[in-house]
Amino acid sequence: MAYTRIPYQNTVDFCRRVFAAYGFSAEESEQITDVLLTADLYGIESHGIQRLVRYHQEITGG
Repeated sequence: MAYTRIPYQNTVDFCRRVFAAYGFSAEESEQITDVLLTADLYGIESHGIQRLVRYHQEITGG
């Protein structure tokens, strides 16, 4: 399987924009992003960026 590498800062910026779009403050967006990406960097993908899908579902009621 081929992997796509995305620069870390691009991922940080994307996550912060997503959370800001959901109405989180800049500080909250930064904290949530930090927790998710730290989990990914430690190899705990179940608590990493993949949670964005679940957060989206919970926030939008989907």
